[in-house]
Amino acid sequence: MDIREANALASRLMNEHGLFDKGWTFEFDRSIKRMGLCSYRRKVISVSKPLAEVNSEETVRDTILHEIAHVLAGAIAGHGCVWKLLAKSIGAIPEACCKLANIVQVETAWQGTCLDCQVTVSRLRAPMLGRTYRHNPCYGKANSGKVAWSYKGKRI
Repeated sequence: MDIREANALASRLMNEHGLFDKGWTFEFDRSIKRMGLCSYRRKVISVSKPLAEVNSEETVRDTILHEIAHVLAGAIAGHGCVWKLLAKSIGAIPEACCKLANIVQVETAWQGTCLDCQVTVSRLRAPMLGRTYRHNPCYGKANSGKVAWSYKGKRI
């Protein structure tokens, strides 16, 4: 999605839900591990610029609505029932986070692939030698969710 359009979308949605009136602001960040963030301390809703650039408008819109639901539900709500009801009422998918398989990831030099479900995860830093990394949703499957690493396309 175009960043200018994402910024305009966030501004429109935040205005629609009265967040600017409460002192909240919007910004982009550089994270590649999560799509969005709600900082109650700073009163900021943030969206990952690298991930917003490679994902669809629908995904970015849902992320912004997800974070708006956090603001409306309050800091104590977390991803509980109150948050889920608010998220659903404003049009967000009431799930705790985006599933990695549902969003386009930014490619980095280090890529890990779950041996069970083939989901790919990116890392900025090298995985620690001798440590076994697991994809938690696949822990009970045949390969116990083990992740195989590659560096710039070459298997390690």
